Amino acid sequence: MADPKRILIVDDDPQLQKLLELALKRQGYEVAIASTGEEAITGVLAFRPHLILMDVMMPDMDGYEATKRIRRMREGRDIPIIFLSALNQVDAKVKGLRVGGNDYVTKPVNLPELLARIEAHLGIVLPPMGQLITVFGAKPGVGTTGFLVNVALALHDLSPHANIIIVDWRRPMGDVATFLGLLEPPSIDMLLPGLTSIDEETMEQMLVEYLPNVRVLAGSVDPSKAQHMTMDTMSTVLETALTMADYVFVDVGSALEWEEPPLISKDMGANYCLVTPEITSVKRILHFIGWGPQEEHEVFYILNKEGIPGGIATRQLEANLHLTFVGRLPYDSEVMTRSMNMGTPAVRMAPKSKYARAIQEIARGIA
Repeated sequence: MADPKRILIVDDDPQLQKLLELALKRQGYEVAIASTGEEAITGVLAFRPHLILMDVMMPDMDGYEATKRIRRMREGRDIPIIFLSALNQVDAKVKGLRVGGNDYVTKPVNLPELLARIEAHLGIVLPPMGQLITVFGAKPGVGTTGFLVNVALALHDLSPHANIIIVDWRRPMGDVATFLGLLEPPSIDMLLPGLTSIDEETMEQMLVEYLPNVRVLAGSVDPSKAQHMTMDTMSTVLETALTMADYVFVDVGSALEWEEPPLISKDMGANYCLVTPEITSVKRILHFIGWGPQEEHEVFYILNKEGIPGGIATRQLEANLHLTFVGRLPYDSEVMTRSMNMGTPAVRMAPKSKYARAIQEIARGIA
């Protein structure tokens, strides 16, 4: 097997660094990061990249000057350099090409386009991108875990050869293992605290096979570890999981329990938010809508427990929230309670129930 290609990311935006690093590692590239032009020059010598992604606007030394200096180096003469910039003017693009750049991509970066350009410059064929699917609730207790395990298994039924990993990142404790009837599996507590990296071999040891091609990283059983379950540590785990699966489902609990919205960009996958037809859920989701989703994110809203006695009517909810539910899960306390107590998801225990059929329809949308 050929050694992986090395890509140097030069950008001073930590969020974009993480996004690009995750996307590139998912495709099998080795990645190094530089935050300044000087670090880029040093990185060319130390990392010997096959390609450079170069930001234009950086403090001290901009991308144009860094590129000119790299082109003067024997080690940097032939490295493809793709400029990344919010500047969309023709003269900015022309300048980038004249100082030695090979290509120019405007921000916000469209990941599929960028990956295609990288593939073209490196002359390789990339595998198709997988999907990261984040599931969260308007508030605790709206049924995110039940939804996640059921939709993941319904997706498995539709695409049995697709590799699926379920990651339980609920704080302070997770219940995915309970919903699946897994008795005392390895949990993320074994990785915390001090999680800064995890390789595929370690991840394999942590995962429990539930079905062929469906594996689970069980959630915490120790509430004291919640402080270590940050966005950074979650990204570290997902970075590796995404190199091992076609779909990675992540249960992050209630959105408002996080310091920042636990959202992923639309280029990386999908966000599913569960709402229940009750006033407390509506108040929380109104706060979330004003706090979280931005242009680069796409959130799909699921109504859970539709038809619960005394609940708010669906049409009233959609009108007041100014959104459309892409899925409606009927209230069926008997099926869901029996499913949870038996450790058998509803799509397995009662596949012809109204709840299971609604889940299956959502899974078809994901597939």
